[in-house]
Amino acid sequence: MDDNFADIIQDCLERLDQGAMLEDCLAIYPAQRVELAQLLGIATHFTSMPPIAIPIGRRLAIEERIITQAALRVPKPP
Repeated sequence: MDDNFADIIQDCLERLDQGAMLEDCLAIYPAQRVELAQLLGIATHFTSMPPIAIPIGRRLAIEERIITQAALRVPKPP
């Protein structure tokens, strides 16, 4: 995942946290729409779930694995 795309994801996650709708973020970044729809769809699904009662260290390790796996699935630009 390149730094620019990571910045775009971060921007969208912040917008979603502030109440924006997924479609709002996709409209701002039409060139990345397909990739963003997949990743942000997953993110909004997870953030809408109730918190899981597990130790913070274990939770952070799981989150890191999810982020790493998601990054591996983003196609590299030609």
